[in-house]
Amino acid sequence: MVYIVSYHPKLPRKNTALIQAVCNFEGYALLSDYSFLIRTKFSASYVRDRIKPNLRVGDELFVCKLEKSAAWTGFDAKFSQWVRNAFDE
Repeated sequence: MVYIVSYHPKLPRKNTALIQAVCNFEGYALLSDYSFLIRTKFSASYVRDRIKPNLRVGDELFVCKLEKSAAWTGFDAKFSQWVRNAFDE
């Protein structure tokens, strides 16, 4: 399954602990500064619960399962291939 994980920091700075928690899933691709695609067999609530301890006070987190339909433009070949592979598995 593929999920979008997006967080909005209260203060505009990177949260390396949160990023590491996202990177610990089976596969991931950076979508934007604060958004990732991840591949995992777990539920959205499980993903949220694994990442949540790394949020700072006031940060927001959104996790949503994606279906097999996706369209994009402007991303590099590595990202494009990751998305294609993630949806094929």
